[in-house]
Amino acid sequence: MIFEKARKEVSNYPMIVKLNGYETLKNGMAVEESVKIAKLLEQVGCDGIEVSNGTLKAGMATMRGQVPWKMIVAQNEKLNKMPEFMKNFVDIVAKKTVPQPQPKNLYNLEAAMSIKKAVNIPVILVGGITKLEEIEDLINNDKFDAISKSRPFIIESDLVNKFKTGKQTQSKCIQCNFCIVAVEKGPLKCYYGNVPVSKS
Repeated sequence: MIFEKARKEVSNYPMIVKLNGYETLKNGMAVEESVKIAKLLEQVGCDGIEVSNGTLKAGMATMRGQVPWKMIVAQNEKLNKMPEFMKNFVDIVAKKTVPQPQPKNLYNLEAAMSIKKAVNIPVILVGGITKLEEIEDLINNDKFDAISKSRPFIIESDLVNKFKTGKQTQSKCIQCNFCIVAVEKGPLKCYYGNVPVSKS
């Protein structure tokens, strides 16, 4: 119903839906459900589907890479007012008590492949794609119609040109996730090694 109403507003303008392929929440959406939704979207005229994952409620579970505790402390007004030794203590305790997901490549691949097999419209893969060889394999072997990126472009907006010219074959992004937290209060940029210092 949402898609059909939006279609009336934009007429023939291409409409692509970003869809969770799965959710890490308890009782969250499974791949089987996302496949059904993808089929329905195709039926109502969707022009393509970008397969992603993650919700605000899932919190740190959606971060593939380090949990950015130093940035979280810097951005939180209450935590930021603590003495420096307490901030370091919070950082140490958090890293020992909260699961720290490791950087992971292609973490939406399986869900996206299930959706790709089920529909005839273009399917776009996003999530942990950092190497040129991965992109070439995914596109050249007809696994997906396009590749999407976010964090790699935050640190290197000219990444595609670097790939094309052979200057490099991998993104410099290490999935530290500082940008995800910092963007709530500051400009969108790479903050690794540059955590804002409290002015209090």
